[in-house]
Amino acid sequence: MSVKSSTNKFPIDALLILEPAGSADVTATGASASSVELDVLTSYWSAGDVASELDFAVVLEVTKWDHTTGDETYVATVEVAPTSGFGSPVTVATQAITGTGRYVMVIDRDELQAALGASATDGFIRVKQTLGGTTPIINYSAYLSPLQGL
Repeated sequence: MSVKSSTNKFPIDALLILEPAGSADVTATGASASSVELDVLTSYWSAGDVASELDFAVVLEVTKWDHTTGDETYVATVEVAPTSGFGSPVTVATQAITGTGRYVMVIDRDELQAALGASATDGFIRVKQTLGGTTPIINYSAYLSPLQGL
């Protein structure tokens, strides 16, 4: 694992970044820049192996948040799907964004298995921002972080 140095208590592995730091302002509803294949994080899907439970967090670092007119709304949704195209995504967590700072959504493998189905052999995860109001603008980074050992 290539962990970048950070002041965060969460390790940041380049393979687990959903939205890199320093991305352009988000002004409309949309999904993160990339998705992560879940077998990177949950090896029990690979080749039928069953690993010990591996809970992890989806971490959002919000550095800019506009609430100028007072009617802006921001909701981060964690979605999973069996394919990278996200044709039929399933929501596994949601978080209202109410200012700058860190937002942590813990996900466990049982939730993922239930969302993807018992016969799933693979899966993908992403973050989707839903913005509303007059002038919504948000700047954030998002990444996955294993919780094991923390």
